[in-house]
Amino acid sequence: MPSLRRLEPDEFPPEVQDLVAQVLKVSADGVGGPFNLMLRSPEMGRRLMALLSYFNDETQILDPQVRRLAVLMLARRSSVRYAWWTHRRRALSARQFTAAQIDSLNQGARPGGLDPKLKATFDFVLSLMTGGPSDAATSDALRQLGEVQLVELVALCGTYTTVAYLLKTGDVDLPEGESDTLLPLAAPFSELLS
Repeated sequence: MPSLRRLEPDEFPPEVQDLVAQVLKVSADGVGGPFNLMLRSPEMGRRLMALLSYFNDETQILDPQVRRLAVLMLARRSSVRYAWWTHRRRALSARQFTAAQIDSLNQGARPGGLDPKLKATFDFVLSLMTGGPSDAATSDALRQLGEVQLVELVALCGTYTTVAYLLKTGDVDLPEGESDTLLPLAAPFSELLS
């Protein structure tokens, strides 16, 4: 499949240096991952970077575990290796989830041991990813998260879906020396939808 090749630092146009500086503050892979593709449309890249910074650095509105669970689910559902690699690592490093819980997600299954808030998050994100949130999932998410966090969760899912599309279009590889742990599943979470 044709893809957009990774730009090397000597190819970065002068007008993206501010965006490069922003990326280097947060990226574990330099100007890799989705960030490299964002350089091709600098204004969109700046705006997307502002949203990513909002969700990752500037706000404590959305619970960090809720945020990480949603991003892991989106990475798993879309089979985006780079997103799975980086967020799996971060979740384990921050001890947000156990290795067994992450393995369950990788297998396209519901993780065990989730508290009510995370169960509601799982059900809502699953419902959102597969055609729109169901009434039951929305009601439970509202009860567990409240209106503000629910709206933030929807916006987070939209933002990270955009990131997933960028990664897929760029066919972004993992950094050199890193292992791909994403299982080759045709339709993750499908069995949970019946």
